[in-house]
Amino acid sequence: MKGNNKLLNCSFWKGKRILITGNTGFKGTWLSIWLSMKGAEIYGFSLKITHDNFFYTKTMEEKKIVKNYEGDIRNLQDIRNCIDEVKPHIVFHLAAQSLVQTSYKKPIDTWETNVIGTLNILESLKSLSNKCAIIIVTSDKVYENKETLQGYKESDKLGGKDPYSSSKAATEILVSSWRFSFVGNSDHQTERLLIATVRSGNVIGGGDWSDNRIVPDFVKAASTKQILEIRNPQSVRPWQHVLDTLNGYILLAEELYKNEKDLKKKEELTSGFNFGPNPENNKTVLELVNKCCEFWPCSIKVSEDMKKTYESKLLTLDSNKSMDLLGWQPIFNFYEAIKNTINWYREFNQNISAYECCKKDILKFEDKKNFSKKN
Repeated sequence: MKGNNKLLNCSFWKGKRILITGNTGFKGTWLSIWLSMKGAEIYGFSLKITHDNFFYTKTMEEKKIVKNYEGDIRNLQDIRNCIDEVKPHIVFHLAAQSLVQTSYKKPIDTWETNVIGTLNILESLKSLSNKCAIIIVTSDKVYENKETLQGYKESDKLGGKDPYSSSKAATEILVSSWRFSFVGNSDHQTERLLIATVRSGNVIGGGDWSDNRIVPDFVKAASTKQILEIRNPQSVRPWQHVLDTLNGYILLAEELYKNEKDLKKKEELTSGFNFGPNPENNKTVLELVNKCCEFWPCSIKVSEDMKKTYESKLLTLDSNKSMDLLGWQPIFNFYEAIKNTINWYREFNQNISAYECCKKDILKFEDKKNFSKKN
């Protein structure tokens, strides 16, 4: 395994102004909690918060760790007002329409949110007078998928057969061209922005209640003693715990911010990065569900009514670049990712608060990371 398992620098994050778009979502909530534990000042930008957003409201009502701005990233003025007020040191752009099946039903919303929304954020950041590192989250689905066992590298051809995947591939092209056009020392450019894109595997972890995702569907079935119907059971995905993914985002943001003066390192870092699991985490949907059943028994059946809309059957990532340049590596293996995820939901069902469930997993992750670093 490559990488030296680099640790988060707590002194770096203390007092930093962090803007997280999509902070009320699954990844955004975990990221807000983790960075607040490191002493960062957390600001969020999201659509109007409703109590339907169960994970965020249950977590953040207990711990007031985010100052939230409500708005729509498709509205340039909304995000511009937020950025002008916060003046962030680091931006994590997670706001997106992130579901493949929803993208078939709402292709225009998907493209407007994922592409135009990202453009609005970049345009709004032009006016910043302070240095800012920006992490744009796309997807492992940005690659032209040839359904092979070989993991995709950052230099591989972009593509996308469904509306979601193509919108994220378009976002990658947008960011690359915008950075080339507007970041530099010419009169129409700025040198204060350091921009990278990140692509991760299929993320799991406690607190995800999204529709049409296998782990939330499993939890709903197991907790109500219903039968879980599985579609595409043999589809292979790079499953990984949310903390492994966010660890990569955080390390990259820190390196971007600190290496502004090193032109060679800066050029290497202002690019795309994969954060995928180790190859042994590439499992079928059925293997994932069977492992979940070891920690929470559930009756399952394979659906005979397969979807007519396209979804890839095989997709894996090559993360050697992240390991070499950032010292990043996955911490939780497949078994640990599943165990911690299912235990999160079971403890939450026993009235342990969402915040405490997250904090427990973060500390467990850091303990293992520290141990592997020393050994």
